[in-house]
Amino acid sequence: MESSLADIERIMPVEQQPESFGEALRRSLLEDTAWDVLQAEGYDAMRNSQYARALILLVGAMQKAPVIQSLYLQTYLAQNFEQWFGSAKSIYREIVTPMFRTYWERVLATSAAFRTGTSFTTRLFELLDGTPEGTRKFLGAMRFCLGATLPEDTMNWLSRA
Repeated sequence: MESSLADIERIMPVEQQPESFGEALRRSLLEDTAWDVLQAEGYDAMRNSQYARALILLVGAMQKAPVIQSLYLQTYLAQNFEQWFGSAKSIYREIVTPMFRTYWERVLATSAAFRTGTSFTTRLFELLDGTPEGTRKFLGAMRFCLGATLPEDTMNWLSRA
């Protein structure tokens, strides 16, 4: 990752990078920046219409946060991805869905946070069909498997048919 960032900076120096995306990548993926700091900065970037920076920071926060907080961040990201990429089927299928799948496969393999059995939880990955609807259903199922309570608006979004 370090060499990839160095390659990017050789092509596009830091001062020329839109929304300081290289710095956001470094802080999100390489440095030991706290998840809640990344989250706060990501939300600030979103409010300031710095969408690339916001997404990088929020994905970094999602990766570093405790599982329940990560689930909440993922619902926020999924809602935005649905708006931005819902009609861009290939982006959703090839980038968004694999990101969520990879995260949850890692958590399932390394965490005892689930209140459901591994075989039941593993079957739920079938919901990740490359669509925004499948992602929403999957995140709702993960909420159930974790026994997590989320804010009412998030719960409503997850249960939307």
